[in-house]
Order: sequence, then structure tokens, then C-alpha cells
Amino acid sequence: MDANEIKVGKVLKGSGRFVVPLYQRQYQWHDSYDGGRTSAFWQDVATKAGDVVNSEHQYEHYMGALLLAPGATKEAFKTTPMKQVVDGQQRLTTFLILLSAIRAVANEHGITEIVQECEKYLFNDPEELDKDKEIVRFKLTPTPVDRIVFFDILDKPLAEVRTKYREEKIYWGVSVPKNTEYRSLRAFEFFITQVEHFVYGDPGNDVEIEVQEVGSLNLGKFIQSNQELISVRLSALLEAMLFHLKLIVIELDEKDDAQVIFETLNSAGQPLLAMDLVRNNIFHRAEAQFNSAETANSTSARLVAEELYEKVWRPFDDAWWRLPAPHSRPRRPRIDHFLAYVLTVETGQRATVRELYTEYRNWAMPKRRPRFENVEDELSILEKHAPVYETLEGRKEDGNFVISELGKRLRLWQNTTAYPIAFQIADCHVDQETRETIAKLVDSYLTRRALCGLTSKNLNRMFPQMVRNFREKGVSTGTLCDFFGQQEENPSTQFPKDNEVHNSILEIGIYGRIRSDVLAEILWNCELASRSNKTEDTARPVNLWVEHIMPISWEEHWPLKNKAEDSVNSNDQRYLQREQSLNLLGNLTIVTAPLNISLKNQPFSEKKEQLVEHSNLTLNRNIANFKYCKEGNKDWDEETIRSRGLALAKLICEIWPRLF
Repeated sequence: MDANEIKVGKVLKGSGRFVVPLYQRQYQWHDSYDGGRTSAFWQDVATKAGDVVNSEHQYEHYMGALLLAPGATKEAFKTTPMKQVVDGQQRLTTFLILLSAIRAVANEHGITEIVQECEKYLFNDPEELDKDKEIVRFKLTPTPVDRIVFFDILDKPLAEVRTKYREEKIYWGVSVPKNTEYRSLRAFEFFITQVEHFVYGDPGNDVEIEVQEVGSLNLGKFIQSNQELISVRLSALLEAMLFHLKLIVIELDEKDDAQVIFETLNSAGQPLLAMDLVRNNIFHRAEAQFNSAETANSTSARLVAEELYEKVWRPFDDAWWRLPAPHSRPRRPRIDHFLAYVLTVETGQRATVRELYTEYRNWAMPKRRPRFENVEDELSILEKHAPVYETLEGRKEDGNFVISELGKRLRLWQNTTAYPIAFQIADCHVDQETRETIAKLVDSYLTRRALCGLTSKNLNRMFPQMVRNFREKGVSTGTLCDFFGQQEENPSTQFPKDNEVHNSILEIGIYGRIRSDVLAEILWNCELASRSNKTEDTARPVNLWVEHIMPISWEEHWPLKNKAEDSVNSNDQRYLQREQSLNLLGNLTIVTAPLNISLKNQPFSEKKEQLVEHSNLTLNRNIANFKYCKEGNKDWDEETIRSRGLALAKLICEIWPRLF
């Protein structure tokens, strides 16, 4: 038996075919069912391809094992070598399906060099004495159940594949349904959707399309983009998959019992987390360190290492750390994300959970030399940051109100990539005023960008840059303001100015664009800021709902009239203006669930009475008291919505200031 780490491209390149034995299962991986294996597979490939696009590639990524046994027939002169796939056939099949999807997208855009490159890894050139050249030419021969559809995916043009299987009623409309028996076809359509999104979207941000109907995004339906950019991104996918992903290839010889080895590899048990590998690495070095002491022996060294484990590491073995981090992407255990944040803080570089163990090992043992004089110093770093992470995640209160509140805000925004900033400001050397100001600015930054409709996709790179700035120049308000000042000309990372916030609130509908719970939180903060020192300190009601003052279905009780008092039709400019005003912040408020149900589509006169009777909120009293209406105007119309929008915009810029 021989085991080696081999890049995927090398596994697939060259003359040779892989045959899945008859006793193996048919193709099972799915994007939603059974653990979402194709989805997780895509995330690994797309993240690595994003690194290639952004020139951030550092490490190869391990994608699992491939167990190969000799073929049923011995190799012969002028025939194509053959290996049986004892384990790893699902993974190997998935690589080839993804290659076919990349080829399909490239073919649609006429990028022949990528099409040809993909085919080098999909097909063999049969040898002179091969008996069944039509089968031998395929790099992989799956089980008979999968064979026809798999060969069609590799061999036929996309349009022909879709036509054939639509006629066989495998598609529902334009998609392959989730409950299909043809999972390889489902995977093919899933990958086409993701590849298209990668090409036209924003690569390298752990982004995956939430596919309800795989196949609903058909080739050629996207807005046409720059051909060179398409080629670059497809090339990045191909490069990442072939040259930056690797497999552990275990090749058996005729004396090895393939079934025993297969059962050992697949025996029941929990998979190792990256942090398990880190722990094993740390305490292996701890025993070696204590064993090298002059008075030590192997028994005492192990006991000292166990004491260190009980003191420092035991809390990390709590089940809470192994649960998926609910607000972080990709979906990984909390402890993996925690370690990635620690590495970002300690190195000033973006760390990814997919290459966590390699990155940690390279940090702790640069050039195979220990960074720390002893393991206790290394563990003290994790010990220092753990309570901060637990506070940010809402598990505990460590007495630091600023960190606790910042954690609530970051969880609300689902932007935990800013956690390393919290680690830095939680340091005991940072004074309280600086801590509060930086936390406020980070919250303001995220809030303003959301209100202005700016993307959050690049923040997973921007926040590590901020961490690096703090490491190099010191944690201070001035350092942060200087950093934000440098982002002014970049829409993907800029800190919106007051006038930009004002314009967005007045012109861009916010309802439906921002999650309802986030919108309710923004309006609740406006409620608190609207109160005077004479206002009762009313606590936040449970389960606040966002309510349209002028309802979405306004025609019955809120009619538009022209000078002749006739109803205005949908082509009228005033009609269009009204439709555009409905989802603006100026037309939204917060009420309790029972009041929301009661208000429905009632006219303003009745809504106003109910707000007076049932709501204690200042926001709603101001609406009912005509605060935003022009003198003499008792209607809630487009002009009133704009007036209230201006007032809220001013309030929001005070609540979430820019400070520079």
C-alpha cells in the first residue's frame, strides 16, 4: 500500500481510467439533502478560486481520500491502465461533474481553450488494443445505474442533455427537482448555476446561490459581461480545482485487503475538526517540551501536559464550541471560527476556516521553529481571546458592556468578520473611551452601508486590513479614521457620508431590502433617540413588527385624485411616485403584532386613532399628531413621507455618526 498527497489535476491527467466496482452505491451527493455535500464541495472550490482571482492563494486544500485497487485484469501492452475506486468515488465523480459544468459555461461563451483544457481531464485517448474504446475514453466509469446519465453529462452538449431528459420527464420545468433519483444530473445543473454566479458575481466571498429550482438560471440569460473577465474567472475555477486542491491517494497492491481498509476508513465516528488537529499538535509539542527538561521523564512529561490540558484546553471541549457558529459563514463549528479570528488578530492576515490547521501550524511553527518559547505562552493567546468570543456570541457577560453590545450588533448584521476588531479593542491596554468610539464607528459603518444599499461581500477582506492597521499603528480612533479615509473612493468599502445616507433614505426603498428584524432594530433606535427627558422610559415591546403607514394595497382607502376628482391610472406620474414611496423609511414604523394585524389597509384617519389609543411609542405619536405634515395638511401622502424621511435621516446620522 502506498499513500501520497496528489493534486486533483495530476490524479486526472494522463492515460488511465477509474472504474467504480459494481458493489458500490450509486451517486448520492446532493446540494440540500444528506448533509449538502455538493454544496459544501462547491464552497471549497469557489473559495479557493476566489483566492486565485484575488492573488491570495497560500495553501493547497485537502479534499479527502481516494482509495484505489488494481483492476480486475492485469495491465497489458497498448491498453489503457485501469484502477478500481474502492473509496472516494462520490468525490471523484463530483470533480468530473464540476469540470463538465465549467466546460458547459465556457462553451456557451465560445471560450474554446477552456473547453479543450477541461476535456483533457474528462477523457482518455484509447490505446490501440483497448477492446471497448467507447467506454475506455471516459476517465471514470461509474456503476451501471449512473452510467448513462453520467456519460451524457460528459459527452453531450448542454442543450442536448436538457432536451433528452426533459422528454424523459426528469426535469420539472427548467429544473431537476430535489427528490430526483438522477442526482448526478441535479449536481450538474447545481454546478452550472454556481459557476454562472461565480463568473458574473463577486468571487471569493463564500457566496453560494440559494437554489430553489436548480436550472432556473439558464446559460445566456445573464446580462452580457466582459468576455475577458469571464475567461479569467473560469480559468481561476479550473486552476483552483486542478492545482490548488489535493487528495490523499492510497494505492493498494494485490496483497492488500481492499474491503478491510475500506471498512476502517469508513467506520463510525465523529469527523476531526480543525481544532482537534490543533489540539493534538499543541499537546504533542507540550509533551516533547516537558520531556526535554533535564529532570523530566516520559511519565512526568505526560502528567504535566495533562495538567496543562485540564487548566486551559478542557473548556474548549465543551459541546457549545462544537456547534455550528449560527451567524458565521461558511457553516463550521464555533471553535473553528474562533481560531480563525485569533489567527487574524495575531497575524494581521485574513485566515480561513477551510485551511485552518495549516495556517495555525505555520503561525505556531514558522519554518518548523516554535514561535513561542514554551507551549504555555501559545495557549495563553487562546485563553485570552476565548472570553471575548463567548461574550460576542452572547454566551456570557464578562462585565464589558461595550463588547457585549458590539456582539449583539454584529450578530444582528450577521457580520462576524469584524470579531477580530472586538478582540483588539477588548485588550486591557485600550482605554474605555477608545473602545466605545471604535465599537460605535464599526456599528455606524455597517448600518450606513446597509441603509445605502452597499454590498457587504468585500468586508471579509476589509476587516482583516483594519486589524493589520491596528497592529502596525496601534489601536486608536485616529488609526481607524485614517483607515476609513483611505476607503473613500472605493464603493465596495467606503464609509457613507451624511448626504449619501440622506439621499438613500429619501430615494431608495428599504422595506424588503433589509431584513425585517434589522429594520425593526433601526426604527427602535430612532424611537429611543426621539424621546425627550420628559418621556416615560418604556421598555422595548416583544415581537415588534414593521408597519407601512400608507399600505402596500392603498387603492381602496388612499385614492389618488386628479383635478377632476377622477381616479388616477397606473400610467400617471403621481401613481408611479406613490408606488416608489411605499417602501421608503419615511413610510415605515414599528408596532406590536396585534396592532399590526388591526391596522391592515385602513385609511389614515383610522390608523391615526388606533396609534393614539394603543401605542406608547414616540415615533407613532409623532405620526398621529401630524408632526411631519405641512400646516393645514391632514393627509399622509408622498410629501409627508418625504418630510418624515428627512427627519429620520437626520436622526440616523446622529445615532450612527461618521466622526471624520
